[in-house]
Amino acid sequence: MVRASGRARDHRSRNSWLALPFLFLEGALRDLVSWRLVIGNHVVVDHGDGSFACYAHLRRGSLRVRPGDVVAAGEVLGECGNSGNSSEPHLHLQLMDRPSPALAAGIPFAFTGTVLEPGGGRDDGRGVVPGRGQRFSAVTGDVSPR
Repeated sequence: MVRASGRARDHRSRNSWLALPFLFLEGALRDLVSWRLVIGNHVVVDHGDGSFACYAHLRRGSLRVRPGDVVAAGEVLGECGNSGNSSEPHLHLQLMDRPSPALAAGIPFAFTGTVLEPGGGRDDGRGVVPGRGQRFSAVTGDVSPR
């Protein structure tokens, strides 16, 4: 474990046209102030091989880990939320080459042990690569660098 932050507020769902200008204005303000406001409540996990995973937009007060904890595959880190620069509850996951999301470069990855819903995506023999916007179910929760 590298970093955990879970005090940012969750947003109400903004699914009306009237909320759209506010959503863009608030998002631009977050971009200017700090990357931490963009990703909201988050956990960064050090995989020990030079790669780090960032789980962002977690629900306020839901983190089950603290900085310095050692975690295992399948362990619950927190709950899906709507914190940071987010318009609806979801989990943002990125694999990266440094522990800081502000300085890191992304690392391509594939999900293993997943089931795709119809509508795209592919299994390239090393794991499932969902298509843009495609839903999938994680059976094992394993994320493997490519």
